[in-house]
Amino acid sequence: MPPPPAPVEPAAPPAEAAVVLPALTPLKLEMVDAVTTKTARRGDRFAIKLAEAVRLPGIDLPAGTPGHGEIVHAQKAGAAGRAGELILAARCLDVNGACLKLRSLKIAPPHATERTDLALAVGVAAGPIGFLINGGNREVPAGTALTAMTAENTPWPPAAPQVQPQEPRP
Repeated sequence: MPPPPAPVEPAAPPAEAAVVLPALTPLKLEMVDAVTTKTARRGDRFAIKLAEAVRLPGIDLPAGTPGHGEIVHAQKAGAAGRAGELILAARCLDVNGACLKLRSLKIAPPHATERTDLALAVGVAAGPIGFLINGGNREVPAGTALTAMTAENTPWPPAAPQVQPQEPRP
């Protein structure tokens, strides 16, 4: 006689598909803080916010979500028409206490104008006094439109980092 069939276990309910915000998802951002080469220092943070909501299946990231960027490089304007230099990076948006990592920040063309040509023209016509003309400082005013992308695939909603309670010291 053949052995009795093995009991059949009921099938587990299908697991919900994990929702993921894909890496390189484009985001429209806005500067909250103004940044200028007159006062900016490397490592300083500045506030940004999500300018347009992100709506994907299972994902609702509202406009106005706060975040921050970081000043990567800042140099004041200098003599001889040398323009100020400003390099900014978008770092993250704050979603439920978790950091949604960002990359590839782009801003509109610089608002300051370079005056190198003017300094060189004056230098040729008037001699060394032309080198006393300072170049323009760079400024990215509050309200400036930015674009960035998500840096990595992020499970949705992002989980806030777990803080381990510390034992009191004796």
